[in-house]
Amino acid sequence: MTYRKEIDSIIDQLSFNEKFNVNIDDYDNILIEGMGGSGIAGFLFSEIYSKKPVIVLNTYTCPDFVSEKTLFIAISYSGNTEETITCANEARKKGAKILSITSGGKLSEISDQTVIIPAGYQPRSSLGFLLMPIINTISPDLRNQMDEIKNNIAEIKKKEDNLISISKRIFESGKVPYFISWNPTSSVAYRCKTQFNENSKMLANAGYLSEINHNELVPMGMNHEMDPFIYIAFKNSFSKRNEKRLEITKKLSSRDFTIIELKGKSIFSQIMYGVYFGDVLSYHVALLRKVEARDVSIIERLKLELSS
Repeated sequence: MTYRKEIDSIIDQLSFNEKFNVNIDDYDNILIEGMGGSGIAGFLFSEIYSKKPVIVLNTYTCPDFVSEKTLFIAISYSGNTEETITCANEARKKGAKILSITSGGKLSEISDQTVIIPAGYQPRSSLGFLLMPIINTISPDLRNQMDEIKNNIAEIKKKEDNLISISKRIFESGKVPYFISWNPTSSVAYRCKTQFNENSKMLANAGYLSEINHNELVPMGMNHEMDPFIYIAFKNSFSKRNEKRLEITKKLSSRDFTIIELKGKSIFSQIMYGVYFGDVLSYHVALLRKVEARDVSIIERLKLELSS
């Protein structure tokens, strides 16, 4: 399978119907631990679901409040991620129920329940497999939005010339992409940043309104020649105040922002629109830069050195 086909497989992955056998009402809070391309599923879910506290971790340690009333979901595509296994072991000692999503490895050995997902993908291009078991278990009603999500993704593919134009603008600028959004789609900006890191082999930044109005607006409003960034904003429809903040930020900074309107009636739908848009955007920038989008061998070298 080509890497572009891996990216496009998100449509089929969203039909993944595996789930855990737990009653969410038995738990006071949900912790989702994961690193890199595995961990982004937790960030997305934390913005989609708000009926119980959802805490996203990407560390070796878990908070002191973890107890038997904590549902701990460990996500590691390989099943061998050092930080995730260490954190899950600590959570287990505190009495938490451990659920895991993985394609294999050691993680399942310390889990109460495991969902096994297909192997052979890059973690970052298996988002649907990593996300859907959480949705199917905790908020299965979200599956009712799948038709709209898949239709919106199909629309992006039909109008890919616009996306290619944006990729050329980023490439030709020679600048660092700075992705902006706001709750409940902040995860889209972060996902796009990390996809540019791994796929396009570029440094990138992510910022969130209204927080950047309290700090980064200051340098944005100063010397343009020294600004290393090109700005891309993902605009959702859930905060009129932040929409206004975006317009004022553009005016006060005198920066040329590329605005991408997230399509869909729901948070889940708009997030998935932005995720797919950003994934394909990073792929086209990789083509322009003549780098292999799938390759992340330097991360594997790091893991090898850590194990020695």
